[in-house]
Amino acid sequence: MNFAELAENAQNHYATQFERFVLNQRRVHQSGVAEIKLQVGDETGLYGGYYCADFYTAGKSGEFLEFSSTQPFKCPATIFQWKEAPLRISDLHWNNVRIEHERPYIDMLQFQEWFSRWFDLEGLNETANGAFSNAIHSVSVEAHRLTVDFGSAPAKALTQLLDVLAKDGAELRISAPS
Repeated sequence: MNFAELAENAQNHYATQFERFVLNQRRVHQSGVAEIKLQVGDETGLYGGYYCADFYTAGKSGEFLEFSSTQPFKCPATIFQWKEAPLRISDLHWNNVRIEHERPYIDMLQFQEWFSRWFDLEGLNETANGAFSNAIHSVSVEAHRLTVDFGSAPAKALTQLLDVLAKDGAELRISAPS
């Protein structure tokens, strides 16, 4: 199995549970809405201050609900090669992926293009039936580390982010924050 296949498996595992969560919430909160995009402010530590809530209950006492997987994806610690960079995987939780890198800086123009494509404020990625946005839910950027909630985005969102980071053979590490 290569890394793209592993990422696809992790995404499918998460998507099945996320879809069940949304369907259950819609039964309870008929006027509720899945995947609401918000600008919450830069002080949150989220890139651009953007965040996508998993579900909004709507109504008088509307609340934002977050899905938490009760059955995390299991993958053994593995080393792959991604482009010219070694890629170490110790854990892969689709809605909480930590990517550490040894690059002195990130090409912010490429990163911004990636973020715009996959956060998708315009709703261009939505599924044909409109059930899900096919978008990431949040990114926090720190020195040598990104933490991403890939939400309902396809595995391609992760592999394209790795393309942005895999320059000059700098090692990449993927794990789940503890």
